[in-house]
Amino acid sequence: MLQDTVIVGVKIMGEIVNYPRKVVLKSEAPAENALEVIFPEEYYVPADTAVATFRVIVKRPATRNITYTTKLMFDYSQSDFEAGTRERQVFNLKAEDKVSMELWGITQEDWEYEPVFFFGEWSETKMRYMITMLGCVSFMNWYYNEDSFFEALMGNVLYESLEEYKADSSNPPLLDENTGEWIEFPDLSEMM
Repeated sequence: MLQDTVIVGVKIMGEIVNYPRKVVLKSEAPAENALEVIFPEEYYVPADTAVATFRVIVKRPATRNITYTTKLMFDYSQSDFEAGTRERQVFNLKAEDKVSMELWGITQEDWEYEPVFFFGEWSETKMRYMITMLGCVSFMNWYYNEDSFFEALMGNVLYESLEEYKADSSNPPLLDENTGEWIEFPDLSEMM
């Protein structure tokens, strides 16, 4: 994934009106490690309410394991609102391109109990490959609750797709950050 969606909740101060009101958001990013955001649509607070949620697209940070930031603010010059209280004017967004056991929902102890036999030693690069190939964003949910886990194992999907990837010399190497070598998955066809 090169981008993700953030849902921003907004609560408007003042009187409720019986027509939708436009809200324009803008970002103010720092000079370094600026998080790039996209506003994919026009935003409106619906009639007869003071709350709304807006989708904002956040692009993946260019460098792994570095925190990127930006501030989301209301552009009052283009919105149907005036500024409210000072402390509610800015949303501070932070994003980091990082995959960790904690973020993926597994502990080292859980990994070594059984998954290590199917996938080998933990590696961030290897897990990124699994996320990309299998759409598995929460390991424990996928491992215990999804038919696709068994399909991936029975079909030897990770091993075979990685071998196919490696065979194409135009693909960049997927190096294990722990060993400096290509990531590896066990050939499960030998086990099944």
